[in-house]
This record gives sequence, structure tokens and C-alpha cells, in this order.
Amino acid sequence: MARLPRKIFNFALVGWLGLSGAVAQDVPRARDTIWEAPLNAKNPDAYDKAVETLIHAWEKANARPLAPGVKRSVGLKIATHMGPGLATPKPLVRALAKALEKRGFKRGEIFLFDVARSGLLECGYIANAADKEPVFEGMRVIAFAQDGPFDERWFYDSPLPSQDPELMRLRTPGTELTEQQRALERKSFLPRRLFLDADFWINLPVVCDNPAFGIDGVLSNASIRMVSNNRRFLNSEHTGPVAMAEIAAIPEIDRALVFSIVSLEKFQFIGGPQFNSYYTAGEPFVWLSDNAVWMDYQFLLRFNVRRQWQRLPLMPMPTFLRYAQQVGLGDYDPEKLFIKRAR
Repeated sequence: MARLPRKIFNFALVGWLGLSGAVAQDVPRARDTIWEAPLNAKNPDAYDKAVETLIHAWEKANARPLAPGVKRSVGLKIATHMGPGLATPKPLVRALAKALEKRGFKRGEIFLFDVARSGLLECGYIANAADKEPVFEGMRVIAFAQDGPFDERWFYDSPLPSQDPELMRLRTPGTELTEQQRALERKSFLPRRLFLDADFWINLPVVCDNPAFGIDGVLSNASIRMVSNNRRFLNSEHTGPVAMAEIAAIPEIDRALVFSIVSLEKFQFIGGPQFNSYYTAGEPFVWLSDNAVWMDYQFLLRFNVRRQWQRLPLMPMPTFLRYAQQVGLGDYDPEKLFIKRAR
């Protein structure tokens, strides 16, 4: 077992055994910029143009192309936990698939990934509940929680009790848990398909507020929203922010993530974690960055502008931003960072 650097608390561990094969390729980090492209609502190809412009700007800034590696596989971590009202937009997924095809990937080498099959079904990424190997427009769709056995060598460990219904049934009053069951309750298994079995992966979050840890958005989709046994983090104002930072900072996960792309077409600034259309807002832009911390901070500013307009309580600074900064995931100092129009 290996340990993460202890810059936050000392109870969260990630465990693994030595694995054969190379991890994802190293990616240059220019974590000072959010690249922005406009969305023209009257243009049916608006997402195609925006995504291509953003990726071109990233490639130019990093002096490298976004191209297939030896594994010829790329994962797209989408977000469907809020249901169809606030899910990763399909036009964004289609546009990114086209951009990847232009750079050498075949459609069958791209896969969509989320934790729960129920969300993928509800949001239309899986068309038929009986389909055991679902495909969305030529791309495989993987539901982590239902996609066969977990790799027991890769997990995030926390003493916070499980809130997963299957695991909670183990704690029936009067029932003594075995040592193996106790260990299982502590573990959240990691999606090795994204960071070991693919050349790289791309984060496609949606953004909503969460009363437990503030913003359920870019960083959460790249951490607690992609591991098993995650309900225990989603309602915890103490362990949720820590888990977000530490999972995202696992070197293999961080190294394999090239960037996050998020549409500002719709986000929810209060009333979460349940979707509430009355509290949604939007701006005609798409963002791309490899600094999830800076992106979430910008959403904090936008949340509070909308809250102020409606005379609602302002959101305080989420603690996960500071934790994520401490483990090296990125800064959020507006004096050092930028939002630039991609061209």
C-alpha cells in the first residue's frame, strides 16, 4: 500500500499493488488559464466550432497535439447524477467525439463513463435497460458500479461509514461484520479504465451547488463522482471536500486527465443537490482548462452574483478549493490566473 502526501488530514489513503504496463503519458501543465469559446444559439454546429477552437488553443499553449497513444483509447467522464435536467449536454459529447476523430481516434476507441447506470439510462446515454454492452452513437458506455468486479488493487480508503444501500445492509443490528466486510465499507474503488486502460481521459462535468461541500462541479466530477461507495462523501461537509482533493490528486488520476470541458449553457446556483429549474442560469460559453480549482472558483463567483440578484444567502468559500490547492491541483488566485478567449 502507498500513501498520498499528507498535506490535509491523515486518515485518507489510496492503496494499490505494483501494476505492470505504463501509466498514462505525462501531460504538460499550464494551469493558469481557462480557455473560453462562445456558443451561438442560432448555429446548430455551435458546440462543434467551440470545442474545436478550445482544443486548438490548448494544443498551441502546450506545444503538443492531442493524439492517440499506444492504447488507442480515451475516456469521457460525463455527469448524469442530476438527471436529464442538468446533465452533460449531448451536443458537447458529440462535438468532442468529432474533434477526437479529427485527431486520429476512431469512434469505437472513445468510451463514455459514469458511476450509475440509472443516471445514464435516465439521461438517454443508454437507450435500452436490457442492453448489457450499451453504445451511444458508436461510443461504448460504461457504468462503473454495474460494470463487473472492481479492481481490488486500486481504492481510496476512508473510515467514514458507507451509505451505499448494499453495504448498509451488512450493518443489520445484532450482526457482527467480518474483517473483510469492515474493510469493504472503508473502500471506494477507483476507475482504472480511465487512468490505466486509456491513453488519457477528459472531464465533462455539470455544475450545481451542494449544501455539504459547496460546489458539485468540475473537481467533484473528477473525484468523488467517479468512485464506488461515494454516497458517504456527498453529504459530508468534512470528509467530502478532503476526499475530492485527495482522490483528484492521486498521481495516476491527475496525470491521465488532460483537461476539463464544461458548458456554461446551464448551471444551478442554489437548491441542490436536487435539480431545480427555477434556480438554473446560463451563459453562452464553453470553457476548457486543466485547472479544475480555478474553474470551480469561477462558478462560485457566478453563483453568488445570481444569489445576490435574488436576495439569497451568498455561498462562502468552499473548503475543498483550499485543500485542492494544498495538494497541488491548481491555484484560484485571480491575480495570477486568466480567462482567455480561444481563437
